[in-house]
Amino acid sequence: MKIFTTALLLSLAIVPQLASAGTMRCGTYTLSDAQRAGQTQAEVLYKCGQPYSRSGGTWIYVHPDGSVYRVRFGNNGELTRITREIVRR
Repeated sequence: MKIFTTALLLSLAIVPQLASAGTMRCGTYTLSDAQRAGQTQAEVLYKCGQPYSRSGGTWIYVHPDGSVYRVRFGNNGELTRITREIVRR
C-alpha cells in the first residue's frame, strides 16, 4: 500500500494540474472570464502585453510563479475563458 501511495503522489507531482482560474492578474489589472462584455483581444494585449504564444483563438501567458494561463477568445475576439495550469517541478 505504501508503494502505491508513493507512486501516486509522484505521478501527481509530475503531471501538470489544470485548474479553472476564471481570473488572471496582469500587473495592476485583473481579467475575468465571468465579465464577458468588453474584454477583447486588444484590451488583453494592452493589460497583459504580448502572450508567450498564440494558437488560433488561444493565447498562452506564463507567470513568474510557473503558472501557465490559457486565455481563449471567441470568433468575435472577446474573451470567453481563462484556465490555469499549475506546473510542478
